[in-house]
Amino acid sequence: PLEDHAKPPIQALSEATDGLIDLLLQPVSLLINRIAIAEGRDVPEIRDQFFERNVRPAQAILRDYFRRQHDAGRLSVPAPDQLARMFIMSLFGDMLVRWISGIDETPDPELVRRNAHASLCILIEGLRPRKA
Repeated sequence: PLEDHAKPPIQALSEATDGLIDLLLQPVSLLINRIAIAEGRDVPEIRDQFFERNVRPAQAILRDYFRRQHDAGRLSVPAPDQLARMFIMSLFGDMLVRWISGIDETPDPELVRRNAHASLCILIEGLRPRKA
């Protein structure tokens, strides 16, 4: 959805958030995240591969999207690299930590969706271009 330049940012980012939720809540994704976090410090190869195959590509897609939206005047994103790095944690931070740590072994998809979309609305409101 982030490649469709005609979609308003809230729609594109909402659809991207839903896709990300579907991906993150898959049992294999939860397991991979747990392994990468738990073993990454002691086995840097796991950590590096996880970041190269998952984190960095996602951040690149987000960075490019935020840069295009900023350049088009649809969002105010003076630091697209920084926003790309913080985007996923701003939507899922507490929940993601709970999943990975095992506090919340079986996340409720509807609750995750509600919380992530509430966070997305707060984020989008803060990114709206301001009139000088």
